[in-house]
Amino acid sequence: MTGALWAAVTAALLISLASLALSALVTSRYRQLHARVTAGPGIPGYAGAAGPVFPAVGTPAPEFSTYAADGAPVGTDAVNQPGSIAVFMDTNCKACKDLLPEISGFLANRAAGPSPLAVISGEREQIGDYIAALPDSILVVGETAGDLARAFGVQAFPTVLLFDDGKVSASGARPAELMAAAR
Repeated sequence: MTGALWAAVTAALLISLASLALSALVTSRYRQLHARVTAGPGIPGYAGAAGPVFPAVGTPAPEFSTYAADGAPVGTDAVNQPGSIAVFMDTNCKACKDLLPEISGFLANRAAGPSPLAVISGEREQIGDYIAALPDSILVVGETAGDLARAFGVQAFPTVLLFDDGKVSASGARPAELMAAAR
């Protein structure tokens, strides 16, 4: 009986150690995935301040064809002109809400050029606030906005892309930093 008791205790100990090791692995993987999901746009004060990777300079604009919020067709030509800008935002993004005035001011005060492409995904009830803050923009909203963001390689919101000859010339979240990088 003593041998059977020792075997049972040893088996319980081994199962407990295996369970502990598995829990450590699951916790480690959870932290990795959680860090990816909560990564902010590289802005101090937001989760994941190291930030995700924005589309690289030199990345060509994808071929796309969709419709703007007003029903007008929108395609790759919207970003193939010199000085083209594309802004990607989501209504559920805290950084987007916080940076909306800065991005709006940047678009309003920029030199003359083609209308910026503003791609806004998220809650329909809140999209109106973004539309009002981004006048004179070609607006793409709703379900197609997410597909378009993925086509451009957007991994976080907000993302602002500056284009030159149909290729990304600067990318990031803060317009002032982009203009300095593009010079």
